[in-house]
Amino acid sequence: MDFTIRENIYCCSCTGRIILLDTQADRYFMLPEEVGSAFLRLWNCEPAEERDQLDLGRLRSTGVVVTDCTAPRGGRRPSTIVPASSELIALEPMRRHRVDAARAAVYQLKAWLGIRTRPMVEVLADLLGPTPSQLPDRSEAADARLTRIATAFRATAGIFRQRDQCLPRSIAFTRMCKASGVRATLVIGVTLDPFSAHAWVQSSGLVLNDTLERVRCFTPIFAA
Repeated sequence: MDFTIRENIYCCSCTGRIILLDTQADRYFMLPEEVGSAFLRLWNCEPAEERDQLDLGRLRSTGVVVTDCTAPRGGRRPSTIVPASSELIALEPMRRHRVDAARAAVYQLKAWLGIRTRPMVEVLADLLGPTPSQLPDRSEAADARLTRIATAFRATAGIFRQRDQCLPRSIAFTRMCKASGVRATLVIGVTLDPFSAHAWVQSSGLVLNDTLERVRCFTPIFAA
């Protein structure tokens, strides 16, 4: 029997355990150790071993894998994310502009409402769409625009609750970057003991709305 991983499933290996993010069900869960190897071989398109059929059959009952091998598996693999190596917060801040701050506030409000009124898979799918090829990866002009956006978001810190709001803030930040003509990637990472998830935004290896020290505590599981 041929298996494939269901669409909207994302995974990472965190301290030796396989963590899955199911954006369709909006949940994280840890695979049992005994089926983790079979899942990774399927994820990485590696040759199956003798026991894999049995292990993948167990996962089929959870909906993680399916036998419809024509089903697409969307999303960017975490292995394709450029590792975070620097942070924008360390750069010299720019003068705040009220219009930019107002735009940042509107983007955050829309992201906050979207998360509460739409399925998570739809919210994230909006970010997974094709990025216009004309958007620059990194340049002096692009970095100036990124710094201006970051300054605008910092200006809204007193308006929006900061605790446990990393996902709507990062979605809003990503959207404002793309609307301003610069590339940005929303990254979601996880850590264990205790389990925690966190979201931030990168441009290549540059962390845009967080600190390098903090995001290095998390293993990327999703990027858009």
